[in-house]
Amino acid sequence: MIVHRLFAAQQVAPPTTDRPTPKLSPDEQLLLQAVAEHSNPHDIAVAAKIAPADVRAAHDELLDKTGVANTTQLVVLAHAWGLLGTKPATTTGSGANQ
Repeated sequence: MIVHRLFAAQQVAPPTTDRPTPKLSPDEQLLLQAVAEHSNPHDIAVAAKIAPADVRAAHDELLDKTGVANTTQLVVLAHAWGLLGTKPATTTGSGANQ
């Protein structure tokens, strides 16, 4: 949640990545937004419009699909990919960070 707020407030520039942007369904995008903005599983469930009992499994599936180890890494890369309301950062090899 703190990481997302730093990026959203432009306090920190999103990192660059050469990882391809994953194709997320609308439900997965909603869950991504929910885990970026909330830390309480109940709040995540409400924001993602899923049952509280399904939050853990859905979250684990999202981590697997995006190839990340944890929520912090997911939020950081989601900002780099432009999936959380920020435009994608330039990939690392391009040198075009302007």
